[in-house]
Amino acid sequence: MPPDVLPILTPRLRLRALRADDLDALTGVYTHPLVARWIGAHTREDVAREIGLHVAHQSATGWSFWAVEDRESGRLLGDCGLQPLEQRGPEVELGYDLHPDAWGRGLATEAARAVMAAAFGPLRLDRVVAVVKPDHVASQRVLEKAGLERAGVRAAYGEELVLYEARGAVTADRRRRVGDGSPGTASAMTEPRAIDFSTIEPAVHDQGVHDHEAEVASTRWALVEYAPGAGRDAWCDTPHSGFVAAGALVYEFEDGREPLRIGPGEAFALPAAPRHRGRNEGTEPTRLFVIDALVGG
Repeated sequence: MPPDVLPILTPRLRLRALRADDLDALTGVYTHPLVARWIGAHTREDVAREIGLHVAHQSATGWSFWAVEDRESGRLLGDCGLQPLEQRGPEVELGYDLHPDAWGRGLATEAARAVMAAAFGPLRLDRVVAVVKPDHVASQRVLEKAGLERAGVRAAYGEELVLYEARGAVTADRRRRVGDGSPGTASAMTEPRAIDFSTIEPAVHDQGVHDHEAEVASTRWALVEYAPGAGRDAWCDTPHSGFVAAGALVYEFEDGREPLRIGPGEAFALPAAPRHRGRNEGTEPTRLFVIDALVGG
């Protein structure tokens, strides 16, 4: 059965599976002149067909383009996710389409970082690419902030596009070099198999919070365990992404916005600002995996 990573929560967004009843809202995004300039003209029938493809691919593989909702209002802002490049593959492509009303606030970056955390975390993909028009500078910045690097040019979708790529920490070759650690209490869906965290001495930065840190292929992974009632004392200003393997966690924010509550199997992405800190408010231990190197600046 494909891994179920949805919904994915970020401080401002909720990523969920696309549905047929998203057609009106998503058509409004795709047919907006400012969006169509970059993705080409779409009819309502085109959008319906693409939603159908994403729904089918989500069912088969556990990943696709996902609906991006404003957490506060519930409004559908657009989509962000993964698809086979040119709908053929075999490469996996990161893409996003947000309504212009949502531009200029870092929401595309927030969504893209969350998708990349899921891609190299619970989905265990080895490589993700993206293609972008050479003059679409804003989209190139989003890709770079989401951890992708320029990798040349690629003929795709009928034109020459700039190619970006990112590689995960858990390819078969890296598993051979690092060692195939056996899973602990986390499910096979979530634990990065290239790392045997049971062999890593934990660092204790706060009472009841243990960090097991490892680096694989220039990506910093951490298994973080929170005892019931334990939490961080200091505010964190490092962007990071991750997923909860067991228990639940609450991230509170220095600016007083609504806390982010994450349950088992849910992924998340946190920017550098506002500063944040985690706390286990439950009666059971919490276990989560954090990826730092995937989210720059």
